[in-house]
Amino acid sequence: MLTFVAFSTEACCDKVEIYDGPNASYPKLAILSGNALVNSTFYSTQQSMFLTFYSDYTMNDKGFSAYYKQIT
Repeated sequence: MLTFVAFSTEACCDKVEIYDGPNASYPKLAILSGNALVNSTFYSTQQSMFLTFYSDYTMNDKGFSAYYKQIT
């Protein structure tokens, strides 16, 4: 379970991608950018999640904060 407690990136050019598994070849659960919903929670059907963060480095925003919890 992955929950974002804060999220603020440049909407056009910075994004977080969340994958349902250990790498980017697994299905994408979400693409988040801009002011994504706080307290957005994502669940994996696998035993892990993979995240990527892309930025064009032109603007600095607050970024994001999340926590990951293993559910058994």
